[in-house]
Amino acid sequence: MKSKKKKAKAKNKLKAATSVKKTGTAKAAESAKDEQLKKLSRAELLELIHNLQERSHPDAKTAEKLRAAETEYDRHSYRTRFFKVLRSTCSVLLVAAAAAVLLATLFFPVVEISGDSMEPSLRNGDIVLLLKSDPYDRGDLCCVSWQNKLLVKRIIGCGGDEINIDNEGNVSVNGQQLDEPYVSDKSLGQCDITFPYFVPEGRFFVMGDRRAVSVDSRSTAVGCVETEQIVGRILFRIWPIGK
Repeated sequence: MKSKKKKAKAKNKLKAATSVKKTGTAKAAESAKDEQLKKLSRAELLELIHNLQERSHPDAKTAEKLRAAETEYDRHSYRTRFFKVLRSTCSVLLVAAAAAVLLATLFFPVVEISGDSMEPSLRNGDIVLLLKSDPYDRGDLCCVSWQNKLLVKRIIGCGGDEINIDNEGNVSVNGQQLDEPYVSDKSLGQCDITFPYFVPEGRFFVMGDRRAVSVDSRSTAVGCVETEQIVGRILFRIWPIGK
């Protein structure tokens, strides 16, 4: 009898020990899971909740919490995508701006017209786009650097050309009178050179379209310009549009 009681007590102790061991193992596993959850990022945690919702059928209270978590997940995903697109767009805009500045500096300078010496072709305040290229030819509208100023003039003669201007302002190049529909008021203007005038080699004889007020190659103060002085040839007017 006593032997049976001893066996029963030993069996109960073994069950209790096994139960304690299982409980300790379960707590350890739960603790490990908690540690893993703590290591997850916010986005990973929200994605985990989202996946749990799809695989399970929670009660109303749990479902409400999961919906709130899903809303937060969607908001976080949208914010992540938005900032990714924003960074990409800003990068593209910065590259485009740098390329535009480089092109404007090296090949396509932009100049604002100052003064009325090129009227009616160009007026004060007009903005034009230049092209840095040569050779330049008669009739080209060019921007010229002179005494730290930019002058916009028209090329009338090239190196070796013979220039003549009569008292009425009619211009002849190499014995041929020019047809100048762009000139509204012909005039000899501010002229202190002797005609016929021969343009030195490698230089250009330039004049403004408003001959009465333009200071240009007819004056020894400006003279003929060298190729190095020409900033560029005018391609077209940027502003105002439509003129």
